[in-house]
Amino acid sequence: RNILKQKKIPYIESFNSKKIWKLILSPKLFGYKLIGYYLSTKKENNENFELKKRFEVSLSELTNFYDSYNKIFILKPHQLKINYVTTNFEGYRLSYDMIFSIVKKPTRLVEQLITITTNDKRVLKIFIIFTITKNFIHGKKTYGKTARIKKIKNISKNIINRALDGKNIDLIYKMCYSDIIGDKIKQISKNLVRIKQYYITRIKHSK
Repeated sequence: RNILKQKKIPYIESFNSKKIWKLILSPKLFGYKLIGYYLSTKKENNENFELKKRFEVSLSELTNFYDSYNKIFILKPHQLKINYVTTNFEGYRLSYDMIFSIVKKPTRLVEQLITITTNDKRVLKIFIIFTITKNFIHGKKTYGKTARIKKIKNISKNIINRALDGKNIDLIYKMCYSDIIGDKIKQISKNLVRIKQYYITRIKHSK
């Protein structure tokens, strides 16, 4: 036993002298919640920190509501502190199983891309999908005329631009993962075409 201890101690001491576990904290929107750990070298600092690293975390882990597991945030390291790493938003997406479940349903699927700018001049691309249910007109099944769908896309663009363009990044992400925008668009467009589901599926930061 003493021989084994003597062999293990140098490795442990060498590891402890070079490496350190640091906490990964969520953005301010979620109260700097602990979301994981990062193994850093003791010589690493903000100047040589590997900023290409990305972390993914679901909304359910941040809010403790399991039904939000399909909403996923992509975070990037912001600052490396002595014992922790702060993060900023770098993107958002719906889980693949959620998207597949939407696509498989017997509805018409409409896609849309809207570009907005944050208050600090960052450009974000917002990807949207919404589904249209069947209507019975004169005994025929229809998913809505192209002209009406075009009007809905214009309504969607106008609402998103008014609500998000030029706003703070935290507010933009909060609005996008909630159902506020989708519910408003469904309410306004119900006289044109009946929208069954409306989702912001992805947010991408343009370089």
